Amino acid sequence: MFKNQAQIFYNSELIGYNTNLNVETGLPNYENMKAFGFSSDDAEEYWLMTYDSDKDLYKTMDQSVWSDFYIDIHATSATTGSLTDNDCVCVNIGKDASAKQIYRIYCTVGTAAVRKAQVLKTLFYGTNGSDPGIVDHVSGCVKIDSSDADDLGKQVHYSTISFNSGGTGQLHDAYYTGTYVDTSTNLGCQTWSYCTGSGTATAVGNAEWENPTGTSNNVVADATTDETGTDTTGDDTDNPSTCKLHTWSSGDGNYPSSAVVRTIILCKGDITWVETDPDSKATVSNTGFLTDESIPVFTAAETSTDSYLIAQVEDSASTTITNCIGTYNSSIDASNSIAMTISVDGGSNYESATDATILRPTNTGTDFKIKLTITRTDDTTIDKISELAGIYNLY
Repeated sequence: MFKNQAQIFYNSELIGYNTNLNVETGLPNYENMKAFGFSSDDAEEYWLMTYDSDKDLYKTMDQSVWSDFYIDIHATSATTGSLTDNDCVCVNIGKDASAKQIYRIYCTVGTAAVRKAQVLKTLFYGTNGSDPGIVDHVSGCVKIDSSDADDLGKQVHYSTISFNSGGTGQLHDAYYTGTYVDTSTNLGCQTWSYCTGSGTATAVGNAEWENPTGTSNNVVADATTDETGTDTTGDDTDNPSTCKLHTWSSGDGNYPSSAVVRTIILCKGDITWVETDPDSKATVSNTGFLTDESIPVFTAAETSTDSYLIAQVEDSASTTITNCIGTYNSSIDASNSIAMTISVDGGSNYESATDATILRPTNTGTDFKIKLTITRTDDTTIDKISELAGIYNLY
């Protein structure tokens, strides 16, 4: 009876209340009932699902495409179509308990190390260091998760130095030194760099990235080497004390020369920077994404491949909920399965429930939520949840 009553609400959003449904004659009792036809994105929380506004339903997605490395961004909004540099893809995979959208960004090309480098480049560097995607295309980021356990507690820094000698008759030497605040737990400090130098006639432009200071990771003379978005794991180091971006001219100082170094640094803790430029020919800058852009340190990404959806039927019932019913409509691939659990204490405890069958919850309360979990044996299929309803205190 209740499942049929719920169907009235589902169909009312499509074809009105006058539809001929299999319900008993007379008006059914809708007290303490809420039905979701999902004509809007009104599920309270969902994971590894996306809302389809054209068909008014939630559906799963092919999870096989991001197996090597991914980052999940919890934010108010993101322009996913703009986070596609460097062979990256960004998709909305859910909504968290604080109503923030969850965006997963991953790369489709290369080894796991290359895919990680490309994702970090897209988010914290962009195309040339001036257009980091996490700043330009994401709003209200409150949490950022990495699938690489080595990233936990780390943050990202970007720094750059450039100079142009102008051919003033003398050679120039300028550098930008970073001092790591954490030199005890900064294990596996990773960096990616871009170095370019050029000179006119017999003048030479030189550029070098050192991490730690004294260890050359990337150096050029009248050449360009771009290691951003590449596998630089051979340069990973533990607890470096300082690092250095170095530019200088050599050869004949009567001719112009120039150089640029840009770096992406993934490390524990902050970095303080000091410029050394005796001839005032260099320009330097740095961005600590935690300090300057309020991008949090990395936390662990959720690893579950099961999808779920939570809807809140009632958040403050006038009396304690002692009995309730949940029901739903779904389309689930034969290789997968769906199960319903119910909480009446605001999600602290969930209990197994059978579709359209009365549950007398062990943990009582006044906050009624229904959770549908899809166990994904085949994570390439598309499963759908189209309607859901709940009613409580029938007697």
